[in-house]
Amino acid sequence: APDEWLVIDENNKDNKLLEKLQQVLGDQEASATDVSENRTILRIFGNKVDTLLSKFLLINLDKVFSYEFSATQTLFVKVPILIVQNFDKEKQKKIDIYVNRSQASYVYDLLIDGAKNLYF
Repeated sequence: APDEWLVIDENNKDNKLLEKLQQVLGDQEASATDVSENRTILRIFGNKVDTLLSKFLLINLDKVFSYEFSATQTLFVKVPILIVQNFDKEKQKKIDIYVNRSQASYVYDLLIDGAKNLYF
C-alpha cells in the first residue's frame, strides 16, 4: 500500500534501526514493527530468473519490475509472498522472495525443481 513501508537492513543485528525509527516516529499515527522472525527470504539471481519465476507466478513480471527497485505481493502457486527486485553493486539483478517461514521449504523445493530444465 502507498502508506506502508518495508525497511530492510541486512546488517542490523541489534535492532538499532527499529529503535531509531520508533524514536523518530514518536507519537505520530505510525508504527515500526520488527517482522524478521516471521519471514524467510529466498534470494535468487541469474540470467533465467524471470523464466523460472514465470512458471509459478501469474503476474506480468515486466510490468511489476518496470522500475529498478520494485516490490509486489502476489501468490507463488498458492502461497502468499512478497517479491522484491534489487541490484547489487555490479548491477546484477537479484530477486528476494519473502515467504512465511512455515511455507519456505515448499517454495524452495518448487524453485529447485523448476530450475532443473533451465540449465543455469
